[in-house]
Amino acid sequence: MKIRPLKKAELKYLSSRHADEVNSVYLTLLLSDFQFDPEELTSKLKMLPTNSFSKSENQLLDTKRNRFENNFWEYEEKHFNTDFLGDLADEFILRILKNKIETLKSLSNDCHIMFRVVQYYNQSNNPGFSLSKKSLKVLAEIEAEFDLDIYSVYDEKKKRQ
Repeated sequence: MKIRPLKKAELKYLSSRHADEVNSVYLTLLLSDFQFDPEELTSKLKMLPTNSFSKSENQLLDTKRNRFENNFWEYEEKHFNTDFLGDLADEFILRILKNKIETLKSLSNDCHIMFRVVQYYNQSNNPGFSLSKKSLKVLAEIEAEFDLDIYSVYDEKKKRQ
């Protein structure tokens, strides 16, 4: 499976009346609770985060309620399609995490590592999920936690009309 950015026509299709025919999937590598600047992770992993935060930024914000309590760094990919969720997760793990396995293993003592999968499922009320043995081995080797959230947003009454 090859992942590519959406074309304008595809984006228009997904944001039209057909949006309820596809699923929204968010695959995230999240590193948190480390005591160094998130830029160090960017350098070590040789990839740009989609979001990061340093506790020192809290002091600069000067707000009464800080949004984040700990340092974190995350890389997230978004997919809008009807592909099987497990296939997307396997592909992400084997393409991204497996290629960074030694670096992530070396970081596991200094930070919390999590692989998070979130899906908004539009096709029925019965979503499914599985991971390959290879993917499970990668997650175990990097000592990553796994978080899965599936939201079935399928409206059976709407589909009958």
